[in-house]
Amino acid sequence: DLLEAQGHFPVESSESKDEEIVDYIPGLSPMRLRDLPQIFQDTGHQLFNSFKPCFDELSKAKYLIFPSAYELEPKAVQFFTSKLGFPVYATGPLIPFPDLSAGYDDSEPDY
Repeated sequence: DLLEAQGHFPVESSESKDEEIVDYIPGLSPMRLRDLPQIFQDTGHQLFNSFKPCFDELSKAKYLIFPSAYELEPKAVQFFTSKLGFPVYATGPLIPFPDLSAGYDDSEPDY
């Protein structure tokens, strides 16, 4: 909604637009429009539309597991906690553990 209100969504790439600064998203440092995550640069909206139901269902949640460390993103965790009205747990990175029953081969990452 914030990006739409500022005319930054959907992202329409152009040299002048790409350099515009997005400095109004709580919890995020100011950045160029072109540096926003790929989900916002999906001109066909396929990626965005696949994530939208997750945000629509968020109002039914009792808590949110945030896959980052609080110390790295305290503003984002505080923002979500204040806006959502339920606990936000910063769990740290969620990288899957290897399947140890099949033996372990560390020559290639499996995540």
